[in-house]
Amino acid sequence: MTTETIKIKWDETNTAVLAAAGAEGEVSYSRVEELAEELGTSTRAVSSKLRSLGYEVAKKAAASAVFTAEEGTALANFVTTNAGAFTYAELATHFLSGKFTAKQVQGKVLALELTKSVKPSVKAEHVSTYTDAEVASIISAVNAGEFIEVIAETVGRDVKSLRGKCLSLLQKEMITGIPKSNKPAAVKVDALDGLDISALTVAEIAAKTEKTERGVKAMLTRRNIAAKDYAPKTKVEVVA
Repeated sequence: MTTETIKIKWDETNTAVLAAAGAEGEVSYSRVEELAEELGTSTRAVSSKLRSLGYEVAKKAAASAVFTAEEGTALANFVTTNAGAFTYAELATHFLSGKFTAKQVQGKVLALELTKSVKPSVKAEHVSTYTDAEVASIISAVNAGEFIEVIAETVGRDVKSLRGKCLSLLQKEMITGIPKSNKPAAVKVDALDGLDISALTVAEIAAKTEKTERGVKAMLTRRNIAAKDYAPKTKVEVVA
């Protein structure tokens, strides 16, 4: 059975799985392969996320030589003898003292048509990074109408993490909504405000608004406004 690799969305559950692995010290490449198989993503995604979290990750060793006929036969015998006992990552660890990576073993097993003899990988179980006490505190604060920044400070978490946790609680119907922010909403600034558009060329407008000329033309077209050297192909409103 081959493993379908998908683009992963990192959340508190799968991030906690990586954190547990990283806490043990430098993460070996074989361990990275195991994690990738568990989470259904690529080794590159796992390695990149581990490094972004500040953990040491061993580099992939140089590719081993292709399987010899004798090694192929030995692998077939090993897989058949241990049918259903090992995942690809575990086979790589136990076969010939780890000479081949999990991906190399997987490719060879596929060629040998023995994938049904490989143990399916078990998806990582949910591991919450929030304690029961923190969850209770969050629910109480949300129900009391506290702002998300206040709740984050109370439980010692950053706002982004807390917002993700609140979304999870909302989906489980443990709260009725995401707490509001006490920060004022950003005011959208009109890039053309204060400019004498009809007296400026597209290049001049681009320089003043820090946009590309193509972007300026698109903006003028949407608003049906003419510049000194450009007019949309519709009825034009000249702005003085």
